[in-house]
Amino acid sequence: MRFGARFGVRTKTLEFESSRPAPLLPGRTADAESGKASAGCLIWVAVAIVVVAVASYGVVRFGIELIEDEVRRDLAGNPVLLEHLGEIQDLSLDFTASRELPGENDFAFEIRGAKASGVLRATVLTGDDELEHVTAGTITLANGDEYDLFPGIGDDLLLEVEDAVPSDE
Repeated sequence: MRFGARFGVRTKTLEFESSRPAPLLPGRTADAESGKASAGCLIWVAVAIVVVAVASYGVVRFGIELIEDEVRRDLAGNPVLLEHLGEIQDLSLDFTASRELPGENDFAFEIRGAKASGVLRATVLTGDDELEHVTAGTITLANGDEYDLFPGIGDDLLLEVEDAVPSDE
């Protein structure tokens, strides 16, 4: 005897068919439900793209700031900069001007000092110490005056190379 029959309660056994899909809410169709799932996937893809873009920008920006700091430190005691520009207050990489320079290690920086501001065009190489070093460059001040950061060094190197090369005479 079943429990319900003993106490005079009628019971009904529920049966579920596994082959029949669950009923949709009134006014909804299967196409609407699949479209909703697709929209959800697109939102997650968009969020992932934004996260990757922001992370990539952060890594690139970190690298640029590292180069700027090393160039600033390398040029801190440069007598030409100190005379015409003063102590460096701000230095930032100029992407557009850098692309126009001929060498792959040539960069342009917007530079501001205590006395003046201008554009620094410099050849920057990584040294044995894994730091960036300015090996050549010029500063063009806002008034148009241009100065070599290492006056006479290029001429001395050229003379040494010419002396080292045997002549055909």
